[in-house]
Amino acid sequence: MGSIRVVKSSGVITVQDLGRFGYQSLGVPVSGAMDSIALKIANRLVGNSDDKACLEFMLSGGSFRFNADVAIALTGADMAFKINGQIVPMYETLFINQDDELTGDYAKTGVYAYMAVSGGFDVPKVLKSRSTFIRGRFGGVEGRALKVGDQLPFVDVEMPAHIKMPRSLANVPYENRVVRFIPSSVDREMNARYRQIFQKNDYCIDAMSDRMGYRLAGEAIQMTGGNDMLSAPVGAGTIQVPGDGQPIVLLADRQTTGGYRQLGQIWAFDLPYFVQQSAGSCVRFHSGELSEALAALEAYDEALADFFSKAVCNHVKQCNHVNQCEHVKQCNHVKNAAPKRYRITLSNKTYNVVVRQLNED
Repeated sequence: MGSIRVVKSSGVITVQDLGRFGYQSLGVPVSGAMDSIALKIANRLVGNSDDKACLEFMLSGGSFRFNADVAIALTGADMAFKINGQIVPMYETLFINQDDELTGDYAKTGVYAYMAVSGGFDVPKVLKSRSTFIRGRFGGVEGRALKVGDQLPFVDVEMPAHIKMPRSLANVPYENRVVRFIPSSVDREMNARYRQIFQKNDYCIDAMSDRMGYRLAGEAIQMTGGNDMLSAPVGAGTIQVPGDGQPIVLLADRQTTGGYRQLGQIWAFDLPYFVQQSAGSCVRFHSGELSEALAALEAYDEALADFFSKAVCNHVKQCNHVNQCEHVKQCNHVKNAAPKRYRITLSNKTYNVVVRQLNED
């Protein structure tokens, strides 16, 4: 089993997957990736299922050394990642050699970046998830952010196909937009005028924001009868209005219920754009319907599925293993087309060479 070692830890770096579902009735937060779309794409680029554990970098990328060959993918915020001092592309399968070192700088754009490794990080599961919940001190590596010297094992698997995602597709969730939300079903009619205030003003992300929620600063929303209510379930993207009238958007490490009045729920498709806005950034909100929210998410999911299906199938065709392919499940031959990597020294200079078999002869 291979592993990576933390050489330098900056920002907050944690292990995250898609979250810890099924325990909210017991008061256990879901946690998981802040930007679930970026995590899913990173996993698919290295041949993983969507739910494999990845590293989540907040604001800065740190430094890591690999003790075995592995494929990785980097997605989300641009942290100018480098391998052995050379800038490497994001949203592309990258083949790493033993003793290579990955470094990341402070985020140029966005807040959260993700690194997937082929096979996924093999830290212990807690309540069926490897996600880190720092406030609860469980999940990931001892329930905390990574520190220098930590060694994270990953599962040894066959090398995946090389896939490069066009930025035109990768950037779709992050295109500048009005953040859309579904009006709350609680006091929907009574809250209509408060939603109007919320939609006609820009709200800026406060510096006192974290994985539990983003605090917003803008025109205060003071509701008749007060801003409290009987506690009700909350989810990722729930917009609450506490006593000071400044909205809070609940996110990955949110509590399971909340007793503040709710304006609505941010669309799942718009959450990646929202969470990638840094402190001080201002956003505008607009209400929409559930059917529209579902349609936007489904359309992007279908576009991703179509891209990855064609990418893997095209790789198989190049290897002359099959002539036609209609779905990724029919492309299992790709595992036999894994590239071989060699380190060659000529005239005192060392080269990393990737060799891929093109046919069976």
